[in-house]
Amino acid sequence: MTALLGTAVPAPHASDHVLAVSSDVDVLALARAWFADARWVREPVDGDLAARPQPRGGARMRGMVHVPAEAIPGEMLLAPRVTLRGPYPLTAAQTQALDLPSRRSSAYAIHVEGRARRAAPTGDVDPHDDLVRAFPGGRPVGDELLVARWLVAAARHARGAVLVDGGGTPVVPDPRTAVDLSLFSPNALEAERALALARTILVQAQLVTSTATLDGPQEYSLRAETPYDGTVTVRFHRTQMLPLVLNTVPWRDSGPFAYRVGWGPGTEGDLGLEQSSQLYSIARTRMAPVVNRLTLALQTAIGGIVVDADGFMRDASYLA
Repeated sequence: MTALLGTAVPAPHASDHVLAVSSDVDVLALARAWFADARWVREPVDGDLAARPQPRGGARMRGMVHVPAEAIPGEMLLAPRVTLRGPYPLTAAQTQALDLPSRRSSAYAIHVEGRARRAAPTGDVDPHDDLVRAFPGGRPVGDELLVARWLVAAARHARGAVLVDGGGTPVVPDPRTAVDLSLFSPNALEAERALALARTILVQAQLVTSTATLDGPQEYSLRAETPYDGTVTVRFHRTQMLPLVLNTVPWRDSGPFAYRVGWGPGTEGDLGLEQSSQLYSIARTRMAPVVNRLTLALQTAIGGIVVDADGFMRDASYLA
C-alpha cells in the first residue's frame, strides 16, 4: 500500500503531509475554518477549463475544437510558513486503498517550512487519538502541530485520509467520533423554554444548573440520562470567543450565545475504557442523531450557526 500511495502527489512533494478527500470538497473552506488568512496564491484550473481551443484541420473543416489538457494544481497559503498544493487526482486503486467514499478523489500536499524536531513519544498515550496514530514516531510541535490537528480534523469532517510525510500507514479518522455540536446564536433562550424544547426530544431532560449573570441572561445546563445509552447535555452561556470559522459568515448570522450540545457514555473515568467497546459504539450510533435533532430544534427556534467538534460549520441537511 505504501508504494501505491507514495505516488499520490508529485515527487517534489513526496515528503510533505498529504490530505486526500473527495474531489468535490471545498478545501479553501476547510482551510479558512482553522487559518484566518488562508488564500489561493494560484488557483487550481480544472482540466476542462485548461483545454485550449485549436482550429480544425483540413480545407473542409471549419470552427474550433478543444484539445484536452491536464488540470493545473493550485497553491494555497495557509499560514506564513505553510503551503498547500493541489489537487492531484487519485487513481481508482488509490481511492479504494484509502477507503474514500467518492469515486473521484484528490490529494493535496501540505508543506511546513522549517519543521521543528518532533517531541519524543511518551508512554502515556491515547490509542484512540488520531493525532497519535498519524504521528507514531513523535508529536509534532510549533506550526506543524497546528497543521497536524487541522489535517486530522479536516479528514474527519470531509471523510478523507491523512498521510504523514507523504507515506506510512494512512490515517482515516472516523467521522462518527465527532458527536458534540455547538450552536452560536444572536438570541438567548430562557431555561424554561429550552427545557420544554429538549423534552420534545428527550422526555427525561432536567434543568440541573441555573446561574444569574451581571450583564446578561442566566446561564444554565440541561441533562438527560438514558437507561443504556449515556447522557445528553445542553450548556448555555455567553461566550467571549467564537470559533474561527464564524469569521467567514456575516456576524449577524451567529452571535455570542452558545448552546453546547454533547453526549457522553458514562462517567469520565469510564470513557477511555468504553471507547473501544462495542457497547460504546452502539450507544454513540444511537445518540448521535439525538444530538443532531436537539441542536436542529434549538436552531429552528432561535436561529444561529452550528459548528461541530472539529470547528467546521454544519448545515440543516446534516442535522436532519
